[in-house]
Amino acid sequence: MTRSGVAVALVYVVLAVFVAAVAVDAAPVQGAKQAKSGGGGGESPDHTMSLPISGDIPDEFKTGGPRDFDVEMAMLTDEEKTSLTTPPHWRCNACLGAAHMLTEYVKEEELKDPVTRANLTERRRLKEHEVIEVVENLCSNNNSWASFGALAQKSKINYLFGPGVPPPPKSEQVEGKHHTTTSGPIFRYRMQQKCSEILGIIAEDEMYEMILAKKPINKKVCYKKGQDCNPKKEKTKELPKAKKEEKKSDKKKKATKDDL
Repeated sequence: MTRSGVAVALVYVVLAVFVAAVAVDAAPVQGAKQAKSGGGGGESPDHTMSLPISGDIPDEFKTGGPRDFDVEMAMLTDEEKTSLTTPPHWRCNACLGAAHMLTEYVKEEELKDPVTRANLTERRRLKEHEVIEVVENLCSNNNSWASFGALAQKSKINYLFGPGVPPPPKSEQVEGKHHTTTSGPIFRYRMQQKCSEILGIIAEDEMYEMILAKKPINKKVCYKKGQDCNPKKEKTKELPKAKKEEKKSDKKKKATKDDL
């Protein structure tokens, strides 16, 4: 074989080795993509895994191993899925969550330099226009409310859960199960609306004074009579009418006895 023939053969050998190496490296990547996509299915964007309400994080979350534990998912009603207004049984929790978020966002701003946006070691008092800007940005930012969603309960009545909302009663928690929070755009929209409603109840300067005094603003915007966590009780008209009929009956009986 001539020298030129030997050189050509060596080039082909090098190319063959390079192609084989690329194929070996690509195999795990392709396998990872298939595992992530679940064979082309994938998880619904409206269902995000949450940590257990109580207890430790399971090993499957730490190691990335198979998740073979029992998962409880909230099955939403038609109203919970489609209504643009918050369903009545979620309004108190929505108010508590929105009040909490408003407080936390204002407190976070106190630890930011107004010019450089660098973190500060001590809190500063915000100016009125800063408070207004912070709360209005929160209410208008759809992504700020992505942590809110529905949890399933033993009673099958779904529970609105998120930052600032107390966990469901222990009697409603399903032991041995890890919950998935059913969320989505409709939840974020409703929480934005609740945020705006709160700003219609309390002025920004009054809200900030309460935050400075470490007073929970939910006492002002959620728990007063007629508000979401203290709704007015509906009066039934039949009850007073029934009492009147009962009084009339008693009078007739008394009159009969007197006649006898």
